[in-house]
Amino acid sequence: MILASMTPLDLRRQPPRRPHDTLDGLVFMPRTIDTIRAGFPGGNRGQYLMDGFSGMMLTMIGVDITRFTEVVRRAASDAEIAQWLREKADTTAYRRWNEWIAEQTIEDEAHRARVHARFPAAAKHPHLQRLIDIIDVEDKQAFGELVGDHKGESGVARTPKTWLT
Repeated sequence: MILASMTPLDLRRQPPRRPHDTLDGLVFMPRTIDTIRAGFPGGNRGQYLMDGFSGMMLTMIGVDITRFTEVVRRAASDAEIAQWLREKADTTAYRRWNEWIAEQTIEDEAHRARVHARFPAAAKHPHLQRLIDIIDVEDKQAFGELVGDHKGESGVARTPKTWLT
């Protein structure tokens, strides 16, 4: 019997947690959890993908996405997910993942063009080279004050400026 479970998220109306956020020392995991929650019935992933950094992270730590999705669905909290990861994932790979994602940068001008096409806010910040920083800036551009706390001063999520449908 499920006593509590994670609720779905609509990532067209609020951002996932920031890419630098950690769960149990694993960078990007809270964002991955939010993206999974957005795939639940009643949620919406918007333009967020599972086959990008989230998929790479899960592969690197030895976690199957289908099984992990079910863990997130049944969990009542991030703490439960962290406990499951400590028991089932390769926690020795956390450091390797954290270092790898921090090292992902724009490689050349062709890559820069692809990044700017995927993350338009990056074009306004040409000094940014690390992809994790570019993702963060994109969320800030799209959601403004919602980044970091998932809600504005009024406590009501709003549709991001760049994702109006």
